Amino acid sequence: MTNMNLKKKIILGTAQFSNDYGISNNRNEISASRLFNFAKKNIRYLDISNKYFKSNNVPNYIKKNKLKKCIKINFSEKKDFTKQINAQIKNFNNIYCVLIHNPNDLYNRKIKNIIDYLLFLKKSKKIKKIGSSIYTVSDFKQTLKVFDNRPDIIQLPINIIDRTFLNEKIVSIIKKNKIEIHARSIFLQGLLLINKNNRNSYFTKWNYLFKKWDKIQSIEKKIVCCTKFIKNIDFVKFIVVGFINKEQLSLFFNCLNQNANINKLIKFKSNDQKLINPTQWKIQK
Repeated sequence: MTNMNLKKKIILGTAQFSNDYGISNNRNEISASRLFNFAKKNIRYLDISNKYFKSNNVPNYIKKNKLKKCIKINFSEKKDFTKQINAQIKNFNNIYCVLIHNPNDLYNRKIKNIIDYLLFLKKSKKIKKIGSSIYTVSDFKQTLKVFDNRPDIIQLPINIIDRTFLNEKIVSIIKKNKIEIHARSIFLQGLLLINKNNRNSYFTKWNYLFKKWDKIQSIEKKIVCCTKFIKNIDFVKFIVVGFINKEQLSLFFNCLNQNANINKLIKFKSNDQKLINPTQWKIQK
């Protein structure tokens, strides 16, 4: 990713616009609007899921714009999957891809039928590409299985500490099958940008690992290191990022083309799912 206009390869996550994140309430409406207006001038893609919004209450400025949409679909066993898919994509224009959001759905007894229907929508040119959003190597293998080894897209976590999918065998499969990779969690849900004094006590057991990382004092340098690491991965086509205000996104853009020496961080990595997989974090709020 080193020789491209990186802004064109950024997919902006929309979880920060949801009620759960607090940015959509009246108090933060101006902040949300400023963030989106700034973002749409600088990026081309949005990452969207009904899970991010209460009662599917997606703001119109998220639904109706010229940006390309990556829609993550969620399913309920009690409902017809075709109706669920149609309901979650019907209000959006310019849909680039539809991804299965919850990896557990990859093991759904109806998954083959679900994928057949997504293929039908793709053939009908209602959507361009299909695939899944995953967390683990098991999810990766299951995606290959249910998509007959040819998903268009897999969205997966990659960051300087979580190098799970940089396994030589996995990389070979990705390249052989020409799978489009969207890297998410490049800051490990913000954990890599937090000052050590503000890091939740849950992560204390990994202090030995963060020792070198914590020597990087500024958030700017941490962002540069994280993005430099991702830019060096040749099979990553898009980076999915989320921010809560315009200032954060602007800072990220300013850091994109800066350089950093990350050779000293070569051993800053872990395979411990309790650290690298946020779904397993046991944080008391």
